[in-house]
Amino acid sequence: MPELSHEELSKLMEKLNRDRALDFRGYKPTSLSRRVQRRLDAKKCSGIASYAEFLDRRPDEYAQLIDSLLINVTEFFRDPEAWDVLQTTVLPQIVAGKKPGDQLRVWSAGCATGEEP
Repeated sequence: MPELSHEELSKLMEKLNRDRALDFRGYKPTSLSRRVQRRLDAKKCSGIASYAEFLDRRPDEYAQLIDSLLINVTEFFRDPEAWDVLQTTVLPQIVAGKKPGDQLRVWSAGCATGEEP
């Protein structure tokens, strides 16, 4: 199937913004296009117009599309309370126990999804 045009992709992104208040303007168009194309293929839609009609008939498809478009990232870095505890409690206690010139080592284990545990 041919790659989606910028205009087609823009129309779908406008629909997502209008219908679900989601703004994907910060995403790379090539990534969005590839992911949208996967949904079109999965639902056997011939193009954006038929997929938009499909979304109107099957609102549950929005969840599948949105899940395909969103990039899963760690929630840890988006948790201001966790950072606040590190800044106000944990790090001051650790630093207070150090002498000038002592090293402070930080380790973060990764996992299969790329998120910090």
